[in-house]
Amino acid sequence: MAITLKNEQVWLSVPCGKHNGQAVVEGSFALEEELERIVALDAVPVLESVEVEEEKVIIRGSMNIDLLYQPTDSWGGVALVAKRWLNCLPFEQELEASGAKSGMTANARLAVEGSRYEGFGKELDYSAVVSIEVKLSEQKKIALATDALSVPPGQLSLEKKIVSYTVPLENIKQEAAVDGVLILPPELPDLGEIVQGKADARATNLNLNFGEGQAEISGCMDLSLLYYTASPEGVPPQLGSVQMHGVLPFDISVSIPALGEKARGKVKLRVSDFQLTPQAPREVAVNLKLDVNLDLFEQRKLRLLTDLSSKGDLVVAQRKETFQHEVLIGENTNEFSVQGGLILPAGELPIAQVLRLVPFISSQEERIVEERVVVEAQVGFDLFYLVDDTTVDSPFRKVTWSDVLHIEQMVPISGAEEGMEAVCQLELTDLAWELLDPASMRVQLRGRVQAQVSAVEELELVAEATDVTKLDEDISMIYYIVQPGDTPWKVASRYGQSVDSLLAANEAVNFTPGSHLLILNGTG
Repeated sequence: MAITLKNEQVWLSVPCGKHNGQAVVEGSFALEEELERIVALDAVPVLESVEVEEEKVIIRGSMNIDLLYQPTDSWGGVALVAKRWLNCLPFEQELEASGAKSGMTANARLAVEGSRYEGFGKELDYSAVVSIEVKLSEQKKIALATDALSVPPGQLSLEKKIVSYTVPLENIKQEAAVDGVLILPPELPDLGEIVQGKADARATNLNLNFGEGQAEISGCMDLSLLYYTASPEGVPPQLGSVQMHGVLPFDISVSIPALGEKARGKVKLRVSDFQLTPQAPREVAVNLKLDVNLDLFEQRKLRLLTDLSSKGDLVVAQRKETFQHEVLIGENTNEFSVQGGLILPAGELPIAQVLRLVPFISSQEERIVEERVVVEAQVGFDLFYLVDDTTVDSPFRKVTWSDVLHIEQMVPISGAEEGMEAVCQLELTDLAWELLDPASMRVQLRGRVQAQVSAVEELELVAEATDVTKLDEDISMIYYIVQPGDTPWKVASRYGQSVDSLLAANEAVNFTPGSHLLILNGTG
């Protein structure tokens, strides 16, 4: 009698390693006016595609560049010109990745590690080093035993283990348009002309309605404007600036397939293009195009066989599979608030007007301590301001502080242990500042930490099994499964057989791993 196993198809995410590399990006841009001075330049790398091939990963991307500059002979009017280039300077980088093969999943992160830019006449030269981090994994669907059937009661003991795994369900990509009207705060002067603007979108809530086939995504915008104020005729305009977080709430509907109630989702929003148009002295029309990326998945648990052992005369031969897979231990979010001071470095001219203050994460580390993810980060600031000194060649100044605010947060996650992998996303959501005097400022920063902990688990699970059935007192029959490295001589010696008798009973067997052999004991 053979043991019949109840098998179920299980998707397992098998980690396949991390790989790092760099890409060099460079190029030139044409300007409409002669360039006197670059006031500010921001560059963001955009991931276009990731392709996994044999022993390599190919990364394709581009750059989004925002330039703010002062044209020649513009000091009297304090004229500024803004230019934007989206998806420019395409680059392709091939990373050597041992063990990589087609069909694997690759998650990549890009960041500008260092950049250089210089203006000459009507041309801008730009170059940067983009750091690349790739995490490879493979989704495997395998049949594993959950139970044993057709076994006499009391003849077999089953050892089982609960395994958690993630089933990828659907990846939905969609474009969406968001419109709204931004009202300037009452303490700011009226708006005349927008010089430069920035827009970021973030999701605040995701509601999955599989019955109606709709995912409702709620979000809001973080906007910043640099503008000329409205001025009477003959009076030179002044520069004004505003930074607003969590404004212009919006809702997006995405069509989704009919799935079970246990399905979950993660959404990412990216602003692909936007227009900011003055409508009135205190109103700005905002029109954005968003790239929506929605991942649907399901967390499942299954009780799988790890061992079979006999409790009577039954003798079990079993084949096991050993592999690793990544398990999501848990995730959580914490909000935080920190404050501190900024003091101009020695030699810098005093502040007459703050045009823009931008925080950034200069360094970040994570560790796990007693079911908590501890996140430590240093926050820096870019200050763009005006000076009131007609003797200098330009009224614009930019100062950067690299490490002025320290953030330390603990995010509780049940089951998290040292040695597991913690991935944290630190998001800065709100900034308030006060100019104390022309050389110092007080800043208060709010944000949130999203932490996720996963672990690599090694499993040895039963994939196949046979048993020994007693024919009489002297003769028994064994079904044996050929293992890697087995030879006819090794198997025959193990069961006290001659090679000839073993081969005679298994004429059609080729001795490849997984083949079944019939071994008759007691027949000479």
